[in-house]
Amino acid sequence: MRELALIKSVVAEHYGIEPRLLERKHGARRHARPRELACYLASHMFDFSYGEIGLAFGNREQSAVRALIKKTEKKLSAAASTAMAEEIAELKLEIERKLPSISGAGDSQITARINSLFLLIETARTELAELQRLIIRERTSCTSFSAASSSEPRDLSGSNGAGSAPLMDRNPVREGGVHE
Repeated sequence: MRELALIKSVVAEHYGIEPRLLERKHGARRHARPRELACYLASHMFDFSYGEIGLAFGNREQSAVRALIKKTEKKLSAAASTAMAEEIAELKLEIERKLPSISGAGDSQITARINSLFLLIETARTELAELQRLIIRERTSCTSFSAASSSEPRDLSGSNGAGSAPLMDRNPVREGGVHE
C-alpha cells in the first residue's frame, strides 16, 4: 500500500494540493482530475483492485473507482488526448523515480509499461485513421452505386405484363390448366 501513498503524494505535488484532498468524497471539482489520474495510475501501474483503490481514496465504492478509471481511459483514447498522455507519462516517471528500488526488475517493468502505453496509443490512432478512411470510401461507393442503379425503376411485383396477376398467385387448377 506504500505505492498508493506514493501515487497520492506525487499527483498531489504535481497539482499543488495536499494528498488528503484526493480522499475527500465531496471535494472541490479542481480535485476531481487529480483523483481520476491517481486512481488510473494505481490501477495501471500496480494492478491494485478497484476495492483497494477505493479504500485508499476516501472509501469509495468499486463501481465508482471503475467509472473513474474508465472515464480516464476514454479520455486517453480520444484523438486530442496527447496532453493527458504526456501528463500521465510525467507522473509515471516521477513515481518511478521515487519508488524504492527493491530489485531492478520493478523499474524496468514500469518503463516497459509506459513504452507499451505510448505504442498502444499510437497504434490506436493509426487504426482509427484507417477506419475513418475506409468508412468514407465505403460511403462514397455506396452513394455512387445507388445513384447509378436508381436511374431506371424496376417492376419487382412478379407480373409478366399488362394487367396479369403475379406469377406466384396463379393456380393452374383454378384456371383449368391441369386435368385429372
